[in-house]
Amino acid sequence: MLQTAFLILLVLGATAAPSDSTDQTLDSPSFFPPSAPSLRSTPSYNETAILSSGYLDLGEWQDAYNQASAFVSTLTNEEKVLLITRQDIPDKFTALNILDSTVAPNTYYFVSTFPGSEALAMTWDKDLIYNVGHAIGSEHYNLGLNALNGPVTTPMGRSPWGGRNDKSLGPDAYLNGAGFGRMVAGISSSGSITIGQHIILYEQETNRTGGVTTFVPNTPLTGSYKVVVDDKAFHETYLRPWYDGVKNGLGGAMCAMNAFNGTRSCENAELMNNYLKTEIGFLASYSEMSSYNAAISGMDYSATTYWSNDTILAGINNGSISQARLDDMAVRGIMAWYKHGQNSGTPTYVSFTAYSNVRANHSAIIRDAAAKSIVLLKNNGVLPLGDDTSTMVLFGAHAGSALGGPNFQFSVLGSNDTYQGHLAAAGGSGTGSMSYIITPHHVLTNVAEKNGIMLFWIMNNTWTSEEINGGVGSFAFYTSSTVAPITYASYAGQAEVSIVFINAWSGEGADRSELRNDEQDELVATVAANCNNTIVVVNTVGPRILDAWIDHENVTAVLYAGMLGQQSGNSIVDVLYGRNISPRYEFGYGLSYTTFAYGEFSVQKQSDLAPGFFTGAHAVGGRADLWDEAATVTFTITNTGTVAGTEIAQLYMTYPSVAEQPIRQLRGFEKVAIEPGESETVTLRLLKRDFAFWNVTVTVARSFLRYKLLIIVFKSCVFSIQGISVTLAWSKIAMTFMIVG
Repeated sequence: MLQTAFLILLVLGATAAPSDSTDQTLDSPSFFPPSAPSLRSTPSYNETAILSSGYLDLGEWQDAYNQASAFVSTLTNEEKVLLITRQDIPDKFTALNILDSTVAPNTYYFVSTFPGSEALAMTWDKDLIYNVGHAIGSEHYNLGLNALNGPVTTPMGRSPWGGRNDKSLGPDAYLNGAGFGRMVAGISSSGSITIGQHIILYEQETNRTGGVTTFVPNTPLTGSYKVVVDDKAFHETYLRPWYDGVKNGLGGAMCAMNAFNGTRSCENAELMNNYLKTEIGFLASYSEMSSYNAAISGMDYSATTYWSNDTILAGINNGSISQARLDDMAVRGIMAWYKHGQNSGTPTYVSFTAYSNVRANHSAIIRDAAAKSIVLLKNNGVLPLGDDTSTMVLFGAHAGSALGGPNFQFSVLGSNDTYQGHLAAAGGSGTGSMSYIITPHHVLTNVAEKNGIMLFWIMNNTWTSEEINGGVGSFAFYTSSTVAPITYASYAGQAEVSIVFINAWSGEGADRSELRNDEQDELVATVAANCNNTIVVVNTVGPRILDAWIDHENVTAVLYAGMLGQQSGNSIVDVLYGRNISPRYEFGYGLSYTTFAYGEFSVQKQSDLAPGFFTGAHAVGGRADLWDEAATVTFTITNTGTVAGTEIAQLYMTYPSVAEQPIRQLRGFEKVAIEPGESETVTLRLLKRDFAFWNVTVTVARSFLRYKLLIIVFKSCVFSIQGISVTLAWSKIAMTFMIVG
């Protein structure tokens, strides 16, 4: 018996698994209903009736649907085509203004540039991600932009070589989905429409278009790379974050350029109609590159380059596109406009060079978010720095400003491997649009002035200048003076602390060509060989191999971060000096400036969780009962150190073997700020979907199976609570965003 559905195999509080005599096949009437419901529509199901038939519980979107339907009913077919191709309908509707980027209103003057998605995921802070989303959305909205192409859930960063990993919310599906959902909610709260990127399995830049840059409107799209994935991996990893986005108000989505299981994403009817519109109640899909086939297959919104009255109305006339399909496209294309209240008016559109004060207090939000994303990988007791540091040297091009800036030329053809200046945003259509950039050199110059530090620098990765000793010849007595030879060795040798800044760059259109850089690694090694207090700051667009120097005894501290936005230098120095900042924890690894202890654990069942298939109503965000709260896990965390800090409590789940899951899966986390000696109570809420797995071929299972919940802390002990095995263990799980040795 084949089923495609989420399956639960747990009753909380069960004290033992039944004996073999109680084994039953999952399609047994005594175990499940006679016919377990499928999430998919049947082949004969009328996909255009998903909204109009009441098949889908629209919830908060119902009013928007009613208004959109009423408006579309007043339009001619020619006007409907104008609507779905982003054109004005004279005297009736002004086309939506849509712009790229989840880090800034791309190409605009006088706007903010925020940390990249990879950096935000590293904060493990859902409220912060929401607030950043609201700020980004408000800048777009107040510029008169109706929608932005973002946030990004795919690429997930499943490959360290991916050229757009800076836009990733992480390869862990739970963390990615949590961040995606909060970002969608935050942007939406500003009045802006979110268009999520990219549907789906878009994990590489190489061959994304197959060399094709111009598409013929009536011709299927070909040439891009093909991705094949099985149903289980697709649902449990790649589709899962989209549930979170849709549940939190996602207004649209941009399809990917690659093919999915044999058919290009934009033209894949199975993807558009079954997986998205039926299974997770998705409301509208969008693409800049859509052939005529995409309209037939379920794409709702495109550009005039590919759709027009000539193509779409010709399809109506020859019967390849039904009238119901065109109406459905038009309704879906305008629902989010009504949902966000934009029919009541929006700010006047502002051109990209005109001055408009949309930045508010966003620089403070950017600085805070960027600092909270930084991970402290190594600290031999040298951080935070004290105000009594007397001599300091900065090394590397990444420490200071590029020779030209603050932005770089737009390109969708990739980028260099490193950037010759302070790197705060990646390349491509999601790059920053910085009005200015604060570099570490700027900030540490101010620190030097305040604290009386002697500050040296060589802001170059390959310094080869001849030694200059104050004149012709060489005089040894100048080697420790302000006119000492300008070499890595001489400067490092006279410093109380040396800070080496390195980066890795990439962008849209090409994948990375290296995960380490020989020039930068040689720079770090040279400085460390001559200074016994060498700190390394790494800003990178994805994983960076550190094994050339991470274990060097003179490398005393290492900070790792993604793209931090316009306040990058301030955020880095905030962490270096411990200014009300505790560097973030870990996906299995990370250090803090303080220590914590856990205790008083309890687990409470919030609803019955009988084994079986989900049967709730089809709704926006998937079947309604997926989102029911199943259990809560409560415990206390005490700050046992001497400074204030923030802890990221992480809950992992070990599944029964029949679920065919990894050893452990992240299923909850919460950030808490705690003063020294104080305690905070943390409650993590588990939904029914957190206990579910995707079952394709149903075989045999027990009627009660037990899960193991793991709270990741700094000591090992085992508790048995309400029949659920709860293991508390410190586990150095490989960090999601870093390769170390």
